[in-house]
Amino acid sequence: MSDFVVLPKMKRIIMLAFISIIFVVTGVLIFVATLNEAGGEGLLFKTIGIIAIVFFGLCLIYYINVLIKRKPALIVSEEGIFDDSSFIGAGLVRWEEIEALDFVNFSGQ
Repeated sequence: MSDFVVLPKMKRIIMLAFISIIFVVTGVLIFVATLNEAGGEGLLFKTIGIIAIVFFGLCLIYYINVLIKRKPALIVSEEGIFDDSSFIGAGLVRWEEIEALDFVNFSGQ
């Protein structure tokens, strides 16, 4: 029996990488616009800018890594199910560990 392999959707990964770029640029603009601001409000916006840059920058790095490596997101094999569909993928889940399979309809998918 051959393995069932599901690759990540490249259009979706490209779209998420582009959105991450937009948020990183927005964070940079927020940070630069409040550089000369003093006081609590300036510090709040600087913090928001830095958080946006760091968080969405890490997301961008992850999506670029997915685009470059092109690893399968899901593999169903005789050993079990290997999940690498997200940053916190479950890895290999052996058939012995699975009690039941259910079909779930989520947002029409």
